[in-house]
Amino acid sequence: FPSHDNLLITVLDTIKPTLVLKNVTLYLDANGKANLTTADFDNGSYDNCNIDSLIMSDSTFDCAQTGVNVITITAVDPSKNRSSSTINVTVYDTIKPTLQVKNHTVYLDTTGTGSMTKMNVVALLYDNCGIDTLDVSKLNWTVSDTGVNQVYVWAQDASGNKIGPDTGRLS
Repeated sequence: FPSHDNLLITVLDTIKPTLVLKNVTLYLDANGKANLTTADFDNGSYDNCNIDSLIMSDSTFDCAQTGVNVITITAVDPSKNRSSSTINVTVYDTIKPTLQVKNHTVYLDTTGTGSMTKMNVVALLYDNCGIDTLDVSKLNWTVSDTGVNQVYVWAQDASGNKIGPDTGRLS
């Protein structure tokens, strides 16, 4: 009879996953948020034994991250082999501000002059990423302006989204 020895055979997977990625463009929502998912950037990544997970260095974006963001993607297989690569995630804010104006009365003083603030003619002003600029066509008044006058109001956010002109009446 031949002798029988027990042999221990170890099978190892040492092959790293292969990342096939694409750059991504995201648009901020009405709350100034955008989320990155694997479906956005995975363009057919593979491994000889499957990929357990694709890990993103960042997946949630907000107004402070408009423009190009470099994100690291790491693939991990069941044997804990890892490979990493980067993608560009370009984040845009394309939502215009919301602006509603209201009428206002300016009272002249004893010298025949009066003024108002920009907010005196604004009923509602909102943007998902905040207002950068608010402009009103005229803030200072004199006796020659007595009666009903129109002013023009514009608003712009930091991404350059602009609304206006809208008009308000002053008396």
